[in-house]
Amino acid sequence: MAIEALKCADDSSLSVEELVERARELAPALAERTSQTERDGRVSEELTRLVKDAGLNRVSQPRGFGGFGHGPSAVFKVCYEMARACPSTSWCAMVANSNAWFASYWPEEVQRDIWGDDPTTMVAISGIPVGKGRKVDGGYEIWGAWPWASNSDNCDWAIVSSAIADVEGENPETQWFIVPMAELHIDQDSWDMAGMQGTGSKTLLRKEPLFVPENRRVKLAQVAADATPGREIPGNEVARYNFATLSGVVLLGPVLGMAQGALDAFTEAMKSKVKTSLSAGASVTAGATPAVQMRVADASARIDAAVALLLSSVEPFETRVAAGGAVSVEERVRVRRNIGFAARQAFEAINILAEGAGASSFASRSMFQRFWRDLSVGVRHVTLDTDAIYQMYGQERFGLPPAGAY
Repeated sequence: MAIEALKCADDSSLSVEELVERARELAPALAERTSQTERDGRVSEELTRLVKDAGLNRVSQPRGFGGFGHGPSAVFKVCYEMARACPSTSWCAMVANSNAWFASYWPEEVQRDIWGDDPTTMVAISGIPVGKGRKVDGGYEIWGAWPWASNSDNCDWAIVSSAIADVEGENPETQWFIVPMAELHIDQDSWDMAGMQGTGSKTLLRKEPLFVPENRRVKLAQVAADATPGREIPGNEVARYNFATLSGVVLLGPVLGMAQGALDAFTEAMKSKVKTSLSAGASVTAGATPAVQMRVADASARIDAAVALLLSSVEPFETRVAAGGAVSVEERVRVRRNIGFAARQAFEAINILAEGAGASSFASRSMFQRFWRDLSVGVRHVTLDTDAIYQMYGQERFGLPPAGAY
């Protein structure tokens, strides 16, 4: 299907498979622009329009507001395909979907504010409670600097966080606020990275106190207890998915997709790369050598194992949660363990390839080196901290309270 035809199709109930196919069809357009995306330090308006026209930013957006209402595993599959062509655009599509899912926790009237006029609207997030704020009559006043807001240039709304006590004298608690992007300033000089540069993960600023009404705030405690207002909206299945348990799943779409993209690029390069030698007339290709063949086998097995373990545990989990079924702490922590395992396999796979890639694979024009740089940065997201996740899993297995988000 041509890109131009995507926006004309009736996409009110696209399946996961259809959305994945759209991601594959979009891949050549993403790959063609990936160098420019990195140079610009953001995904362009043109690319954003292609993503929106294909519906790839609405995979996990609530059905009641123009989305497809699929779970995190669907976002994983779509962004995995996109990342094989352009890591940064995939990351930004992942963030758009992740934040649409997160925004589903808010009351119906807030979701109507976001998507009522334009269901393709995207939301940015800076989720760590580094902002300032205070409780006031009818809501809150917030201000400060919120970093790491990926794709903020292309978003009309933002979720930012501050630690605020609702009652004077009590301990502050993490609270998230949805605000129009027009009320914030984007620091255009705040994102300068060795990898993931094209994600435009910039800092959001607000110097003067901004009033946010009560209904545009959700507490960490509500999210952790599965007690958010959005769960009360009929048919809003995506609000049933717990962000702490499953947010790492969507992050792994770009991460494992980058690993697969690097494997694709490495394999293609080794087919024609002549193994260097001081002997005259050397003509053996690198791909014909056992060492390179073994690296391809090792890396591909790690990627395949990570994808298989992740989806085999997450998809049944999602089905039960969407149907209103209960899940235990043990089950949640096991999903988190599998997320940590998958992240580590992606990192190890790409470094196995890098060790045998040769200097030519790190030329500035090489896609392999971009995958290597982008994955090395992306996998360091705090949600994918494998050591912390494994400790949490071990604590649960030994009968101790798990210390971490699950």
